[in-house]
Amino acid sequence: MRYILVLIIAVYTALFSWLCYAQFQGLTNPYPQDLAAQSQECWNTWHGRFLQQTILYVGGAHPLYLIFALFAPIYGVTNNIFVLLFLYSLIAALGAIPVYLLARDNLESRNWGLLLAVLYLAYPGLHYLNLLGLKTEVLTLPLLLSAFYFWQRRNLSSFLTSVLIASMMTELVCFFVMMFALLSWFDGRDKGWIKLPVLIAMATLVITHLVFVPLISGNFSSDIERNKFFRYFNLFSWYPYQHIFDFLGTAIILVIASWESLFLAVPYLSLGIFTKVIHTHHYFPLTIILFIALIFGLKRILKLDALRNVTFLSQKMMVITAGALILFYVFDPLLVRPGYYHPMRKTVCDAWSLMQHIPQTASVTCDPILLPALSRRERLHEFSRKEYCGKKINYLDVDYILIDPLRPHRESGRHDKYRENVQRLLEQTRQGSSGFEIVDTRGDWVLLQRKRSTKGNI
Repeated sequence: MRYILVLIIAVYTALFSWLCYAQFQGLTNPYPQDLAAQSQECWNTWHGRFLQQTILYVGGAHPLYLIFALFAPIYGVTNNIFVLLFLYSLIAALGAIPVYLLARDNLESRNWGLLLAVLYLAYPGLHYLNLLGLKTEVLTLPLLLSAFYFWQRRNLSSFLTSVLIASMMTELVCFFVMMFALLSWFDGRDKGWIKLPVLIAMATLVITHLVFVPLISGNFSSDIERNKFFRYFNLFSWYPYQHIFDFLGTAIILVIASWESLFLAVPYLSLGIFTKVIHTHHYFPLTIILFIALIFGLKRILKLDALRNVTFLSQKMMVITAGALILFYVFDPLLVRPGYYHPMRKTVCDAWSLMQHIPQTASVTCDPILLPALSRRERLHEFSRKEYCGKKINYLDVDYILIDPLRPHRESGRHDKYRENVQRLLEQTRQGSSGFEIVDTRGDWVLLQRKRSTKGNI
């Protein structure tokens, strides 16, 4: 059975590594700024600039992304983003192991364990997270699932190890970690099980926003001010709740299948009520909660007195469960699903052709969708970005600019008059007053290079 589990993990890893790379090549990542920033942090770390990036937070990382420092040697040696995407997909797939163990132990069957592991890897919510880019939230899924497995097994040292490693990847796990204290209190456990999760979660939040970010970026974390947590009350607005249904869909009813899943879900059932800036991927623990609820719900069904004498009950329940979840995955109208098709359109081929002319050592400003492809360099900016979380910069103070005069290919609330700024730059370039010259064009794309005699002048 373990060999089959390894095989399905390998198949998932190969498939989604390829899909992530196809998305990268097709310039279709939904969050190109984030993918580029994380790639640049990793690349800069290998070159002696610890977690430095100039895309989202000029000067350094704005969340707790220590995992990219560990990835840096592999990325630096290979100089190929496919390696990062492979590791990323592999770690996401490893969540199938604790799902298998939880199902095997609670449903007393290796077959149940394998089925639930397969259904975990087939879950569209996991695919959505995997195809977001290099979000560290996804890398915590196997760790948090393992933490729950060790919590149930009452293995405190392994539980704390899983939680600590997850906390070093992103501070967004803190709400989930805190709920282990409530689970432990309700379960009547000793004070260590109650106090230590709270201590780890609070320490992670404090260290991230008051120590790590100011130290790396030279500026106080803007996340607190941007989110304005607990300053809003949106109880009667659909927006705070929609992301819950993105991951759970109509299966939200499963949350009440066990007190464990219900307690863990509390922060995510209420988080959006009190904060303004929130995204779908912030609800990533609902992926874990869904499978915990499913496993414990099935456990209770299989132990019902009325069903104990039913012949081949377990096998019948496996078929019903697999069929019901497949229908849920395919047809649920609320469930989030990623795009699996990423073609190389002509405009993409044109952009890649021009990017080949830009030296890796050169600083660049570009259209947002090009950021990941150009991220392996010390300095990279988004054209016409009006706000950076950190130091102010001049996005024209670079060696090369690659833009589409017609439009930004990825709209952003941070763009400040993109088209007007493009037209002004091109007009000044034609008049010889911008300090740049047009060196090549492909389709709608225009590549500009700074004139050597005006290097450093704007």
